[in-house]
Amino acid sequence: MARRLLTLNLQLTSLNALACRRLLSSASNDDKSLKKVEKTEEKILQKYLRKIRPKDEEEKEEEERKGPFKNYFEDEERNKSAIVFYEEYFDKNTKQKDRDNFMSALEAFRVTNPTKNLYLDFIYGALLKMKEYNAHTHLEAYRKLMEIFPIGPIKCLTKWQRDNMHFPRHQNCAIQILEQMERNGVILDEDFVRLTIKIFGDWTHVVRKAKRQLYWLPKFKNSNPYPIPSIEKLENMKDIEIAFAALERMCMSADNATRIEAYFTDDLEEKTKDNFESTWIVTAQSQKQAELLKDHKKSIPIFVEGPFITWIRSKMVEYFVMKTDPDPEIIEKIKQNENYDDLDQNFKNLHNMFNDPFRDEFSKNKKSDLSVHELTDGTIFALCCTGTGTKTSLFYWTKILEKQISELKDFIIVYKIKPKPSFLVDLDKLKNDFKENQQKSN
Repeated sequence: MARRLLTLNLQLTSLNALACRRLLSSASNDDKSLKKVEKTEEKILQKYLRKIRPKDEEEKEEEERKGPFKNYFEDEERNKSAIVFYEEYFDKNTKQKDRDNFMSALEAFRVTNPTKNLYLDFIYGALLKMKEYNAHTHLEAYRKLMEIFPIGPIKCLTKWQRDNMHFPRHQNCAIQILEQMERNGVILDEDFVRLTIKIFGDWTHVVRKAKRQLYWLPKFKNSNPYPIPSIEKLENMKDIEIAFAALERMCMSADNATRIEAYFTDDLEEKTKDNFESTWIVTAQSQKQAELLKDHKKSIPIFVEGPFITWIRSKMVEYFVMKTDPDPEIIEKIKQNENYDDLDQNFKNLHNMFNDPFRDEFSKNKKSDLSVHELTDGTIFALCCTGTGTKTSLFYWTKILEKQISELKDFIIVYKIKPKPSFLVDLDKLKNDFKENQQKSN
């Protein structure tokens, strides 16, 4: 290192001397020539100091994180420069932010910019604006974005170009479009895949991803017998419909005979004038659960617990459970069933069967029939969702169940209502607050 510094210093002195001689020989001893000499000396020093100065650790970490191809979403400097460019097209339609205005902004870019200058910056900016304009679930909006890419100049023609990802920035941009489609549940069609082939060439990285999405996403969508509503449909659904869909997914997958019904407290005869709440109640109970509730011992209390949380995409649903404390007999039966499923225990059962099939030990090892609703933490009798989630709405729920099962009047019902969770926060708001604090500190 010391030798290298010495050689660099010698180079500096020799170069400085040469530069000074040339300038002094050509120019007079005026102030202008002296200023020129000082400027040249500064430039030479800066040039060699850049080579000597080591990079900071933070810069190295950023380069390693970004890799050889910088992602446009992570490159803050490019993102800031792109914001000024793409907001010229979107800020014209600030009054009505809908799909039609989003499509008109894309069309305005195509008409006013025929050479497609800075089109990658515009595409990244449009991807950020899609949710604001409610176009993030619309296939035609993504198709219009993909049509902004020029057809021909960025097409990979040879196998070498396809495998080594020629035009990496353009392909990464198209991959970001496909990933945003996948996140928002938008399934592409065959025409969309043909468009990617036309732009980038067959079997490129973009086309491979598009073909995989075309093959797998419809399969995943149709494989679920109780599908989740699409994002577009979920935004137009009411709270009672979302609660119905959540209970259907939870209960029908365990017991197909579950009956889900919706009630309104305004229609009930048992409503009281003092503690009346105008709300809706969605209840779920199967025939087996009703039989278990009828056979339940009256000395053991029944608990109504909640609220518990489940999610339908981005919508949070609170539900309540009617259950009992765990029964020791049921716990023993569950343990027997676990032993019965065990491989070593199965060999013992076979040995007992061949020796003496009428022995008591073999009859004890038989798998006991338990319903899906009888669990180690208690027997579940019913589930419900209410519009308010208060004790009065749960009281009306028990009155609805009393009409169907008259034995419920004789039981002791204890309401265990927890406070609503306070840990749920808006992530976008947290990110914006964090960025503002960083800017203030800087």
